[in-house]
Amino acid sequence: AASARDLARAGRVPDVTVGAQYEHYPVSEANTTGSGNSYGVFISIPLFVRHSFGGEARRAEVDYYAALDDRNRILLAAQNDIERLRSQLESARASLQQMQTAVLPAAENVAQSAEFAYTKGATGVLDLLDARRALRQTRLDAVDVQGSFAKAMAAYRAALQATTSDINKLPQVRTDASHP
Repeated sequence: AASARDLARAGRVPDVTVGAQYEHYPVSEANTTGSGNSYGVFISIPLFVRHSFGGEARRAEVDYYAALDDRNRILLAAQNDIERLRSQLESARASLQQMQTAVLPAAENVAQSAEFAYTKGATGVLDLLDARRALRQTRLDAVDVQGSFAKAMAAYRAALQATTSDINKLPQVRTDASHP
């Protein structure tokens, strides 16, 4: 879009052409009168009487600013996606931390208490099995939370790497608003 705008702006400037010419006519069967020389100078200046390429220039300006708007919209969407992924990562990190510091130790304490109570004869085998089942389910939930955290971390890192490399590949864009 920037190149098309520059080309349209250049089309509004007349291309003045200046030239010189020399021709030599040697003696030949077609030219029996002798040799002759011819000199010439010319200048060409286009006159924009009916068409000054204003429409093309305005269209190129509109396309240029539409491309800038598209670029800014895409960058904003990418930033929003990165922010969303960062938020998901923080949520997964908090869940993992809570699982490791509070939920899993509490489930292990309950299971140890049930084992102790069963060995002393204070509870039945069903209570022991229920405590073991709850501990196993809590450990499975902890693995699931670790997996969710790993996925969130991988998605966030991938988005950061893709964004950084994509932004570095973008051409430098001039944002001047000058019109010819």
